[in-house]
Amino acid sequence: MEAVSAEVVSTDIESTVASANVVANVVVAESTGVVSTDIESTVTAANVMVQAVSAEVASIFANIVNLKSGLSDMIEPDFGLLDYLLRLEVLTHRQLAVVRSRPTVYERNDAILDLLVSEGQCNRFLFALQQTGQQHIFSLIKANGGQKSTCLSLVLPLLLLV
Repeated sequence: MEAVSAEVVSTDIESTVASANVVANVVVAESTGVVSTDIESTVTAANVMVQAVSAEVASIFANIVNLKSGLSDMIEPDFGLLDYLLRLEVLTHRQLAVVRSRPTVYERNDAILDLLVSEGQCNRFLFALQQTGQQHIFSLIKANGGQKSTCLSLVLPLLLLV
């Protein structure tokens, strides 16, 4: 089966449902060789995909919380990350000043992680990590320290039942 992106991240639920519907149809078609014409099963598959995508997005925030103490030791905030977080509106100017006022790297990292309160912020934080050469931390968070299954591997068996 060709790679199908299961990382549909959107705050607009209608576009998420539409995207999940397309992904669900592709997955069902590719895995069974049959394209479903039953609208009810397509909607069910789309709803399952939306729930799985929502769980993955929410789990990014949970992963950051779970890995906080380790992340505080690993993140390098002082060489571009803070500027990216400001640019991406993860931090405000006031929050940035508070973070920069912390005396140690560990305390700056703790302050950054404490300010992440939404899935959107977490996704932008992950993007900033990638852009500042901290891909290893991005990967660690996405994999919850090696404990996380992929969204598609969780959803595919359910889609095959539809």
